[in-house]
Amino acid sequence: MNRSDNRDFDSEAGQLLDFEGAHNFRDLGGYLTNDGRRVKLGHLFRSDKTANFSDADVTRFDALGINTVVDLRASWEIAEQPSRLPDDVEVFHLEIDVMTREAQDQLEKEMISGYFDKNDAGHYVVEYNRRFVVDYVDQVKAFMHLLLEQPRLPLMFHCSMGKDRTGYAAALVLMALGVPEELAIQDYLKTNLHLQRRVQQIMELVKNHPANQGEPEGMRPIFDAEERYLRMALQTIDDEFGGLQSYLHETLDFGDAKIAQLKSNLLDPA
Repeated sequence: MNRSDNRDFDSEAGQLLDFEGAHNFRDLGGYLTNDGRRVKLGHLFRSDKTANFSDADVTRFDALGINTVVDLRASWEIAEQPSRLPDDVEVFHLEIDVMTREAQDQLEKEMISGYFDKNDAGHYVVEYNRRFVVDYVDQVKAFMHLLLEQPRLPLMFHCSMGKDRTGYAAALVLMALGVPEELAIQDYLKTNLHLQRRVQQIMELVKNHPANQGEPEGMRPIFDAEERYLRMALQTIDDEFGGLQSYLHETLDFGDAKIAQLKSNLLDPA
């Protein structure tokens, strides 16, 4: 996100919830659709990982009444940082493994080598967003269909930072509900507000790493939510699948009847 970007966010929608061990846990309720309805509060949540939840966080999570959690992380991420959740929550692991552990290790080496002083770190995330659309259809399809099952709601979905995989999934659901693209993009960019301090901490760690040879600012695009990332996903939907409606109907098997059920589950009554 360009730090000079001063667009007005809808402060009444997509509200951040206060957790000690999660920095990007949000209620997706409140967004206005094209036909004047609003996404229900308390029914759909997006977040970063819950591995660092405190006991108080687990209690607060339980009080939200969330029945289902969708974890979009790779298996190696879950093994290294398992979730902390109430025992009675049903968890679905829909693995979007855009980065292997080996690739993560290589990326970390590039961060401290100075590689990103001269190379665009954001090209990784642009490519991730293209792949979300074309390589992970089964996972996205399964996620969307879980939202049709009323007993599974309220539902929370997350990845590691709640930024890329979660950001794409959130935008797709919001637009399927009829939320304008611009508002879906606003929700995507809100990550920058909530993760700013966490990102700065990461960059300080890299800066102070004994082997660091680069300027931490060069790697910032990896940790920011930039509009061009989500735009790549949306452009790929247009170019490869003929637009959002075709992608939903034909690729995700999410036709008009299912969209109507999704709206019934997640929108306030007309």
